[in-house]
Amino acid sequence: MNALRHTIDPLVRTPPQLMAAPCPSPSRHPPFPDRQRPAIASWLKRSVARPLACQAVPQDIASAASAKLISEQEIPAFIPRTDIMTQLYRWANIEGGTNGVQNFGANMVVTPYYIEDIEGGEEGEERRSLWGFDVDLMDDGAMVCKVGVRMDTLNVEKPNFIGIGEDGFPVNEGGVTSVLGKNLQIWKVGDETVTDSIREVLRLFCTSLMQSVNKYYAFGSPFTDEL
Repeated sequence: MNALRHTIDPLVRTPPQLMAAPCPSPSRHPPFPDRQRPAIASWLKRSVARPLACQAVPQDIASAASAKLISEQEIPAFIPRTDIMTQLYRWANIEGGTNGVQNFGANMVVTPYYIEDIEGGEEGEERRSLWGFDVDLMDDGAMVCKVGVRMDTLNVEKPNFIGIGEDGFPVNEGGVTSVLGKNLQIWKVGDETVTDSIREVLRLFCTSLMQSVNKYYAFGSPFTDEL
């Protein structure tokens, strides 16, 4: 899941048909509604802190004073990492950054996270790839919880060609290519106290994010409701 400022990123190009309705007034919808749901606390408590040295996470997460892994999902090797992250970043900007109060019960600030990438560029040319984003949950203009969405830094092998074996099952053919990024991870970053109301917001956001990943698998876009 360092102070962040809300910037307009060139990746956020939202077609008019994808824009949701304007956020309702915060005075009508408090940032963190007091709804008692015992399952919320147990859901977040199931995410336990793990040694960061074993997680192969990006350096900014590993160097954080406190970080807790909330969720992790392996991404198939054939999925382009920068494409799925770009789609999820745009989704988070619309659903959280623009309509966070309406959808999840809190104002959110979404900012991108890049890693250096010189592969495919000209010699000496420094390039960068979108590798995740941060989501700041806001209350009265102050950040009360930070979430980091990242691809990890593990490598996974992608077969160059898939053939059919004698038994009728698919087999790898033509060698393999190493792909950076194995798992999509959601981290709670920082040592801010997580109240029951914040847990509810996190539960809604994380559940919706994972549903968007499934929509990307099926349709190539997390915006299936608008297709």
